[in-house]
Amino acid sequence: MNHLRYAFRALWKDPGFTIPAVLALALSIGANTSVFTVVKSVLLEPLALRRPEQLAALYQIRPDGQKWPFNIPFYRDVRERNRVFEDVSAQGFWNANLTGEANPERLLGVRASGNFFTMLGVEAAVGRTIVPEDARPENPKVVVFTWKLWQRRYGGRRDVVGSMVRLNGEPYTVVGVLPQSFTFRSVANEFAVPLVIETDPFRDARRSTAFLRVFARLKPGVSAAQASGDLDRIAADLRREYPTFTAGMVTIVPVSMREDLTGPSRQTLLTLMFAVVLVLLIACANVSSLLVAKASARRQEMAIRAALGGTRWQMARQLLIESVVLSLGGGLLGMVLGAWGVPLLLALSPVELPRAQEVRLDSTVLACALGATSICGLLLGVFPAWQASHGNLADSLRGEGRASTATRSRSNLRRLLVVLEVAFSLVLLTGAGLMLKSFHRLITLNPGFQPEGLLTLRLALPSTRYRTPESIAVFHDKLYARIRSMGGVSEVGATSILPLSGPIASSDFTIVGQPPATEKEKPTAQYRMIDGSFFRAMGVPMMRGREFTDRDGQNQTHVAIISEALAKLYWKDRDPVGTHILLEDNPDGPREVEVVGVAASMRESALDEPATPCVYVPIWQLRPQLARFLASNFFWTVRTKGLTGGQLRQQVAAVDADVAVAESTMNQYMEKALGRQRFSLRIMGAFALAGILLAGSGLYALIAYSTRHRTREMGIRLAMGAQLLNVTVLVVRQALELAVAGVILGVVGAWAGARLIAPLLFEVSPHDAWTLIAAGVAMVAVAAVAAFVPARRVGRVDLATALRSE
Repeated sequence: MNHLRYAFRALWKDPGFTIPAVLALALSIGANTSVFTVVKSVLLEPLALRRPEQLAALYQIRPDGQKWPFNIPFYRDVRERNRVFEDVSAQGFWNANLTGEANPERLLGVRASGNFFTMLGVEAAVGRTIVPEDARPENPKVVVFTWKLWQRRYGGRRDVVGSMVRLNGEPYTVVGVLPQSFTFRSVANEFAVPLVIETDPFRDARRSTAFLRVFARLKPGVSAAQASGDLDRIAADLRREYPTFTAGMVTIVPVSMREDLTGPSRQTLLTLMFAVVLVLLIACANVSSLLVAKASARRQEMAIRAALGGTRWQMARQLLIESVVLSLGGGLLGMVLGAWGVPLLLALSPVELPRAQEVRLDSTVLACALGATSICGLLLGVFPAWQASHGNLADSLRGEGRASTATRSRSNLRRLLVVLEVAFSLVLLTGAGLMLKSFHRLITLNPGFQPEGLLTLRLALPSTRYRTPESIAVFHDKLYARIRSMGGVSEVGATSILPLSGPIASSDFTIVGQPPATEKEKPTAQYRMIDGSFFRAMGVPMMRGREFTDRDGQNQTHVAIISEALAKLYWKDRDPVGTHILLEDNPDGPREVEVVGVAASMRESALDEPATPCVYVPIWQLRPQLARFLASNFFWTVRTKGLTGGQLRQQVAAVDADVAVAESTMNQYMEKALGRQRFSLRIMGAFALAGILLAGSGLYALIAYSTRHRTREMGIRLAMGAQLLNVTVLVVRQALELAVAGVILGVVGAWAGARLIAPLLFEVSPHDAWTLIAAGVAMVAVAAVAAFVPARRVGRVDLATALRSE
């Protein structure tokens, strides 16, 4: 207790040392607490599902290695033929207009098989979930809401359960609300209705669109390897029985539910965790360097303690207790900062961060933070405690003059700690520089369209009135005429899927006269239904041929436009305009279409992925089986100056008041597509800035301490005729030598750690030489600035004072 009281008194009497040290530890421990809270909740915590280790997501594997969803017939095959799963369920995206007691609203949701929630082990917060009986065609239609929709639209009213709402004009009974801890893989989905396979138009169409995400629960005792083997058997059987329809299927693979959910975010979170640990190490090195200096200044005190009978262990214990008290103060403040930092981190995170609603600062995280704080305290105090207790008693009592206050070993230790600070800071700065360069490449990238001044609408037409291509075409023509006549509108276009909006749809095809060597080599392209002005509205130039016109109707020659990426991939140096392809976009079999144009390629799925090979067909030649898809995913693009989404909503309501509208801008889609990269850059940049400030302060403290205790030496140099510039250069050179050593060590560390950051970069090498050079120059510049102030103080020293004997 005496040691503890003395430690508090010593730290309290030296605020110039205590406050910076506590703040450095608090900020680094707080940042570690916040990031670890997110990493633990997203990557380490078990899923809030029943026996989550038995759950897996199933995918088709295509010849190009891509994972692909299932259509209904193949989902049924897997469900009925497998020998390793307790249960198999599926869900598919489904958008609908919600009408009832409030304004019409367009919602994103899913159609889920009747066993979906029971298989996962999800119980409703209010009411019940969907059960297998709900998926029978003769039973009433039901819907369950997510917690978010329940709170947002209905204010959490419990009487919503049992009420009637209308989805796409059809009555549905609300039977329950899902728990707050549950979200679908896309957080934008806010409701679920049963997937009624028996009445689905694609239930037997093996050529139909693959839109189902399939999930399964392993039987007890079945391993992932056994499941893979059984799925390989099913895939081989399907390829043998249906060679025409399984040409693109290589096999079927299971992916653990945790990996499927968190895989896309894993690399980003682990990289940030590595970065924030480096910040903590820099802070520890910084504070440890200060403690070594403080222990050096207390050599005479420790010598007197020893002369009065104090043991080495008592002196070491005193310094260890002081360092632990210091670290605990920083740790406790850091936990408070960490609690504040978690909401900030979530606010900066991408919208699609998985399990974000489950992120909580719990007792386990606080215990880890406390443990890390204690370890930091011991690490901080062990070096100064050892050195202070092993000094030369006679020299310490004599004083030996100011120049010898710090022994060579203490000086070397402080230099080593500063070199490590510079090295760790260089690794962080290099990572931030690479991310900045990558982000600049992304924002300056030509996406293939012109997003400025482009408003977008996402419509879902009521399925009760828009079941046929003709009814959708009539709606299109009416709305197009109204919007095109508005002042300030230069172009209007419509499509089934807008670039960067999320949905995907593809179609196999064959070039007439060039059949593939095998069915597996049959080409595939992304599939879009557009009107004649879509490319003009998006600002996409036609490279060859023509756009669609009103003459491209149902009874005319079937036509298509392909993207330049698709033309380069399969037509090579030949002109595709005028050639014919067999397009497999309907269950009735391939239909022949003429390629009438080639449009510039767009980045459809993501900005950091290559331009997407696409085939475009006119909405006036819409296949009847795809009318339902287009009605649920009808995007409109309006190039305008001065108009608002509200004004466009009015035009939609004038055509059909039951059509719900979600408006946005193309720039907002771009911003969302850059969310992961922006989040990584902001956090890494903040950590790099913290590292630079800590390393700079460590260098400043070391040089200031060194020059203060070399005052007599500098006075002698000046008295012997040395110029002030020579002395200044001597001081700055000391800092630069440490900085260069740290830069060399940091370059090695950055080079070794490049593999960790490589997946987060776009068109930038993780070993980019210019970034490493720039980071090294920046750290040397910081060292020069940190040494400049102590160097100037040397010139102001009074020679008589400097030469006075101690």
